[in-house]
Amino acid sequence: MLNTFFKPLPSPAGSSRIIYPGLSSTACSAMYRARQTRTVIRKSAVLVCLFYLKAEIMIIKNRAGK
Repeated sequence: MLNTFFKPLPSPAGSSRIIYPGLSSTACSAMYRARQTRTVIRKSAVLVCLFYLKAEIMIIKNRAGK
């Protein structure tokens, strides 16, 4: 992966983008989009897990109430 060969430079103030020296802007934006996609997938997975846990808790409460 490119991250092992290129060390990121500190981003300019107020910018959340990481600058990789020697890479084209297309490659940098592709890496940025991939990182954003992984973040969205991770957040979605967390929400699914929380929903599942909430459902399990409701089932346990219903069983205890009977």
